[in-house]
Amino acid sequence: MLEPRARLRQPACVSQRLPVIDVSPLLFGGEPARQAAADQIGASSRDLGFFYAAGHAVAPAILEQLARAAHDFEARLLSVRAVIRISPEGRGLLWNNYTAAELGVVAKHAKTRPAVWVRAEIPVEDISQSARQSLRLGAEVEVLGPPALRKAVAAEARRVASLYRYRAGSLQVGCPLLPVRHIHAREDR
Repeated sequence: MLEPRARLRQPACVSQRLPVIDVSPLLFGGEPARQAAADQIGASSRDLGFFYAAGHAVAPAILEQLARAAHDFEARLLSVRAVIRISPEGRGLLWNNYTAAELGVVAKHAKTRPAVWVRAEIPVEDISQSARQSLRLGAEVEVLGPPALRKAVAAEARRVASLYRYRAGSLQVGCPLLPVRHIHAREDR
């Protein structure tokens, strides 16, 4: 039988941000210890939405098998790699808005924190979805490849730009698929 309070290796990126809660009292402790663990879980769930469970008595071999299966699944799901150039501000936006897989860009440059644009690779699942996600970063990212993704980003950017076309003294308002009306600029005197 496993030692109830046996600690597992904690990924540095997880343990630095999420509380590590010993859940062994839920399995092996008395009422006060169970209540204390439950209170910690409740607080972390309310405040952060997540926590790192330790002392759960799941065999390390099972955890390793689960980790391999998750890694293999993600590798199949995110088999296409996008090559991007990203600004320092864009790296901050990645940190705040995107999945852990894309945070590799931030982690790779975390120690040096260059104040220049850097080239990086990120995994992508779907070309059209990735094109829209890339545009969320605005001018802070340039997709260099693969060509299909670069083309999809350009097409999506053209669709967005078409909503904001300017014409000699007027702003064209409307969707390219709907009738267009013009708002004429006038100077207030």
